[in-house]
Amino acid sequence: MRENAEPDLGVMEVIARHLGSLPTVNQYDLPDEPQSHTIAHGLVDIGASCQKIVDRHIPRLLAESCPAEDALDALHDIGEELRHILYHARDMKFYGYVFDPPE
Repeated sequence: MRENAEPDLGVMEVIARHLGSLPTVNQYDLPDEPQSHTIAHGLVDIGASCQKIVDRHIPRLLAESCPAEDALDALHDIGEELRHILYHARDMKFYGYVFDPPE
């Protein structure tokens, strides 16, 4: 996905279509929100956030002259991307086991 690009709806539709036939995914459907759509949207957005971290923020930390203030700004920007990733990870009920404590 290109930086600053809108999510590719075609990619989301293909992922949602593939996942929509899986009962293990569909068991988490809500009346107005199929889990296959939630996962597709989440995965595409997570991919975009990871790409931003790699393409935009890490290079700032690798710069020859990276003042402390710039480094902290980059770390905060990475934190915002991580927050966005966690939002989607928690929204995808299929991955609830990632957050549930082990028994």
